[in-house]
Amino acid sequence: MNSTTFIITFQQRQIIDTWKKVRLVVIHSTEAYIPIDMNKSPFNVGLAIELPEFTQEQVCALASANELNMSKIEIEKLTSMVGGHPYLLQTAFDYLNMFSDSTVDEILATATTEVGIYKSHLRELWCSLLENQNLMAAMKIVADSIEPALLHECCDIAAARLRQRNFSYGEKLSANSTL
Repeated sequence: MNSTTFIITFQQRQIIDTWKKVRLVVIHSTEAYIPIDMNKSPFNVGLAIELPEFTQEQVCALASANELNMSKIEIEKLTSMVGGHPYLLQTAFDYLNMFSDSTVDEILATATTEVGIYKSHLRELWCSLLENQNLMAAMKIVADSIEPALLHECCDIAAARLRQRNFSYGEKLSANSTL
């Protein structure tokens, strides 16, 4: 469904009784932050919900849902590396299911390398930094800071992009995980 069709359907839903029964759910990632003409975008309708990182309890539930019997220590080790980032957690759980003789320690030993399970994710982040000097400057401020950093000297878009890439929310930014 293209954006025009989506918008027309959404508008008809509010006017025509038959269309009122139709429920539309659009799920999209904000990972790729690109300028959008809000008059033509399908994302300017409905309710935007920003999902927080998973809590320890939710990570345990996700591991159980993936039929993994992980100890609390293994969960803590994994979340210390990737935080509560759903995609990164699911990547680890998929790997552990696919290679049942693998361990969390083995995953973590290579996580930040070119042979680790997060190599594609890290490469995408690196390319984003290289392509955008404001984002690189914002990342440098956060990486060099012991305390959460206030990004007043960087543009708002750079701060928004860092927030989308697993950095804490609020006025100040800090890395949410080792990865």
